[in-house]
Amino acid sequence: EFSLVFTVGLYLNVIRSTTCMVLRYQNQGAFMSQWTWFLIPISVGLMQPVIWQMTLQLSKRVGDMPASVILHFIGAMAGAILVWGGLRGGNGEWVNIPWWAWFGGVIGVCCLWLLNMTVPKIGIAPFMAFLVASQLIGGLLFERFGWLGAEMRAIHWSHFLGVVFLTFGAYL
Repeated sequence: EFSLVFTVGLYLNVIRSTTCMVLRYQNQGAFMSQWTWFLIPISVGLMQPVIWQMTLQLSKRVGDMPASVILHFIGAMAGAILVWGGLRGGNGEWVNIPWWAWFGGVIGVCCLWLLNMTVPKIGIAPFMAFLVASQLIGGLLFERFGWLGAEMRAIHWSHFLGVVFLTFGAYL
């Protein structure tokens, strides 16, 4: 019980610290150094195993898809509170949003549902490794071809070689 409370507390403090830092800079219009931005994906990455364990515990009790829906609903409520509290971003342009941009939540619910079914079968570490490898492949392709409005960037063979090594390491 202590290790659970300690772990969740530690992770919540990492997220809180990172969020406060970003909000401070965002609200003041101040510049964040380049290295500081790397703390955000590191914080999010560190939270993933915690979130997944919480999700799996809920999934064991209510079922895979209901757990996914419940967690997305709770997340939407938390997001609404943050928006009502003044956290905005963007330019408030609701009219010109592409039709397909509204379906990210559907994809998120389905991905969490699939996670709930898969992690108990293969484990968290292999799931994360293959997830990260496939996200890297997707990210490289999106940036190479500019899919769904992604900023186009040059992709080198070394990027794909890195993904191959990561995937091979996940297999081992």
